[in-house]
Amino acid sequence: MQTLSQFIGSHHSGETSSKNEWANNDFLGTAKIYKPHSVLCRQDDDDDTIFIVKSGWALLYRGLLDGERQIID
Repeated sequence: MQTLSQFIGSHHSGETSSKNEWANNDFLGTAKIYKPHSVLCRQDDDDDTIFIVKSGWALLYRGLLDGERQIID
């Protein structure tokens, strides 16, 4: 798993993003709107996507062996 700084370095040619780029979403690309209760990724997905929540909230949970869910963050 990559840290955010490693991700930025590998996807932005190692350049430092200015505050204006972050504010204008130039670095972030196109914003997506997800419906409530959408699943953005699942446990054990092989995906290095970073989701930045601009409005609303999200949760991170782990599926337990007995079928229950443990909210992690």
